[in-house]
Amino acid sequence: MGQIINQVKKALGSVMYLAKKRESSGVYICGHSAGAHLAAMMLSVDWMGEFMESPGFLKGVFLVSGIFDLRPLVATYVNEPLKMTDEEAWTHSPMNHLTDITCRKCKVVVLVAEHDSPEFRKQAKEYHTALQEAGMATQFVDVPGVDHFDVVEKLSEPQYQLTQLFLEMMGIQ
Repeated sequence: MGQIINQVKKALGSVMYLAKKRESSGVYICGHSAGAHLAAMMLSVDWMGEFMESPGFLKGVFLVSGIFDLRPLVATYVNEPLKMTDEEAWTHSPMNHLTDITCRKCKVVVLVAEHDSPEFRKQAKEYHTALQEAGMATQFVDVPGVDHFDVVEKLSEPQYQLTQLFLEMMGIQ
């Protein structure tokens, strides 16, 4: 899991470098499910120390139906290829890195589908609350009428609630 997180960190560092080189005002990222876990982990990267980029260059993070505490996965089939122990799962969980967040001014939206599993719904609410308690300005969105998959499949629809929310946050609407 650590290797995957590092690969995403390097990829995002490259994207931020290219965006800054092109005089962009910043970068927004979005992740769904396991991708939301990885996007949440990017909030705690030491961007200045590793990439000479201001943590403020990461402007916003959209976390859609994510998992923020990996420990419940350890005893499931999902962990078969990863082979994480409870300790490793906690080490790589965003919930364990709330005090490490470097992107304090970053806009964070935690979203969950109405018909997501109880664990996804629970973790989304808990992570949103933990971010608020850590001093982050966050927004929680419970998306009605969708499940774990069509919550992101509808993003191609211009009038979809999340499409509009994303565009608004980025200042495009």
